[in-house]
Amino acid sequence: MDDISHVQRLSIQSEGEIVPRISFSKVSVRRLRTLVSNADVFGNMLSNFKCLRVLKLSGFSIIELSESIGRLIHLRFLHISCPNIKALPKSITKLYNLQTLNIWGCYRVDELPKDLKNLVNLRSISVNSSVRMWSLLKDIGQLKCLQTFPFFFVKQDAGHRIGELGQLNQLRGVLGIMDLENVRDKEEARGANLAEKAKIDGLSFCWDYSRTRKEVNYHNEEDVLEGLQPHQNLKSLRIGNFGGKKFPSWMLRSCDAKDALSLFDNLIEINFSGCTECEEVPTLGHLPCLKFLVIEGMDKVTCIGVKFYTMYSDDSYRNALFPALRKLKLKNMNCLVEWQDVMEVTAARVVFPCLEELTIEECTELRSAPCHFPFLQKLKISIVYNTALERISSNLTTLKSAQISVVSGLTFVLEQLFCTSLQSLQIQSCKDLSYIPDTSQSLISL
Repeated sequence: MDDISHVQRLSIQSEGEIVPRISFSKVSVRRLRTLVSNADVFGNMLSNFKCLRVLKLSGFSIIELSESIGRLIHLRFLHISCPNIKALPKSITKLYNLQTLNIWGCYRVDELPKDLKNLVNLRSISVNSSVRMWSLLKDIGQLKCLQTFPFFFVKQDAGHRIGELGQLNQLRGVLGIMDLENVRDKEEARGANLAEKAKIDGLSFCWDYSRTRKEVNYHNEEDVLEGLQPHQNLKSLRIGNFGGKKFPSWMLRSCDAKDALSLFDNLIEINFSGCTECEEVPTLGHLPCLKFLVIEGMDKVTCIGVKFYTMYSDDSYRNALFPALRKLKLKNMNCLVEWQDVMEVTAARVVFPCLEELTIEECTELRSAPCHFPFLQKLKISIVYNTALERISSNLTTLKSAQISVVSGLTFVLEQLFCTSLQSLQIQSCKDLSYIPDTSQSLISL
């Protein structure tokens, strides 16, 4: 294979065997546009591939990348996955036409080249070597063509502040904003300009829960979250380790007083995790597209009441509440005592019409729960009181799977669980259990 002058796409794969000799002279590679290799066969000859558009380098045999890579001025796509290299060439910052940069599995690399901001045509950057690598990226606000950027770590230093996101109006997909304790106030948070980013589908807002958070926190987390209002096209929202007592007004505000939460009509998934200071859960029952909801670690919530379902007490109950919800999880809510059944205290007609899976874990004080789950198929419940389980299981007719563990006061298995559709039943660590009724007639699908 001495002559590759006619080749446009070349892949060199070695499994420890001898790689065939190939001439990489400028004449031989003048037509080459795509090069994929897991073998170290180029040395300083990478500069000969002047017309290359795609370069993918991987494998353990590559232990160093030549600075000559910076001469590939037509390169559009660069993928580096070489666990044994210790540094990336500084000349990467001269690839002004580069659109995609992937750095995967380069675990020995502990810093990125400076001036990556020079890659003004970059649309996608992916660094999965370590979380710390993401935190090293600086001045990304100058990469105005950037479309995918999964993690942004906020710092107080210039080039790392949240305002760097403000000019990135092409961002799309999922974006996680970490270390929000480093944002000073609502105005600085607004500098991210999230309300104008219509192409972002998913957002994560996360505060650090470590000692560092206590050292730098401005005790303004409610104001900061207020300033991070997203675009109404958002489909997924995660809020982690939020230290405020109440959620922002944009989670409660609607364009029409009779059209609750219209700002989030497109939301499909919500996850609240570690919001230990919140005293009540927000109103979510009117979200028309919400399918997945997780509420975890809200230590100060004692009651999930009517406001969880709706803000209004008039004819809005004619509509179904949580009309599209498929999965609901409540976990580690140590002070939760009561979860109200909205159908018993209001004129609501339909609640959870599509809920298939309900999980309640480590809610040690929970004694009361709703009993209207018309479509529930999977129930997982642990570390609660038996009275909560009795309420939940009292009207189940479609249940297929039940997992019950560490339920205080459960002396006998509830016959309500033995519906004809039940296929799987697991019971463990219920120390008070002393009686299991005859199930031979009812458990025909087990």
